[in-house]
Amino acid sequence: KQVCFNLRTKQPILVTGSEACGKSELLLTLAWLHSKRIHQLNITPETEPTSLIGQLVPNDSQESNDQANSPKLIWQHGAVTVAYVNGDWVLLDNLATAESSVLERLNPVLEQNPMLILTERGDIESQKMDPEYQLVATMTPPTIQQQSVVSGASVELSPALYNRFAIVHMEDMPFDNGEQCEKELDQLAHALLSDESDIDHSLAVSLCKLILSFYSMNKQKFPKLTLRNIVRLLDSTYLLHLQNKNLLSFPSILWTAFHVNVANQIKDHTDNNIKNQLISQVEQLLTQHENKLQQPKFIELINESPEHILTAS
Repeated sequence: KQVCFNLRTKQPILVTGSEACGKSELLLTLAWLHSKRIHQLNITPETEPTSLIGQLVPNDSQESNDQANSPKLIWQHGAVTVAYVNGDWVLLDNLATAESSVLERLNPVLEQNPMLILTERGDIESQKMDPEYQLVATMTPPTIQQQSVVSGASVELSPALYNRFAIVHMEDMPFDNGEQCEKELDQLAHALLSDESDIDHSLAVSLCKLILSFYSMNKQKFPKLTLRNIVRLLDSTYLLHLQNKNLLSFPSILWTAFHVNVANQIKDHTDNNIKNQLISQVEQLLTQHENKLQQPKFIELINESPEHILTAS
């Protein structure tokens, strides 16, 4: 609701929140609901201003009849410029990882009255902004440890830059296995899984709760678990059910999705076998509904090809 309200003000929007809580998906979905084309750019410390604004590139076009007199270099708009002149949306992911030169180049576009002059092309006149243009961005607020240890991690934006955005903070899904957590898991299960009669939404929710409970007790020895992992688990379950509903029961499909998205991501520890402990608990949960769990034989689904990446030898 906050993001939709800020869209009416035509101010640049910055959505903050913890890693993988759904910031980008929220903005991509809103663009789709508004029938807007959105240009997504994942910002890294290596991103240069040219990715946003544009640059001169070699003219590889073969269409010109007079190639001898055709320009050797042509201008190619960056993501922000394309959106600015065409009335599209542009999404800058992980804005806080950008170098200062990138943020400085963005400043005129973030003003109350945006202005974009393509000085890199030699322009002195500003581009005409389409009234439908909208800039949105995401960032994960950095921790003190990240700023001091991790190279390329998010850094805190300056107060002046913050003030140029309408800021919306997105709360992460509660992982405390409380009533609110169960409610959100149930909503996710009903949204991502099909409504067919053999789908047991409550069993899928129970599996997610078990994984979250196990994670909360073993955070130091468990890969970081986020909302993205839960969505992938349920999405894989839906796809596996679509392909194997005549071959496998729903508990077996959940069992397969769990192995692909959760169990296989856990690196084993020699002192206490975290992976096997979790697998055992999940197997115990799922076998309450079925005596024997099965998995698809993925190898048999791969069609043999005579082509080789290297030589046949």
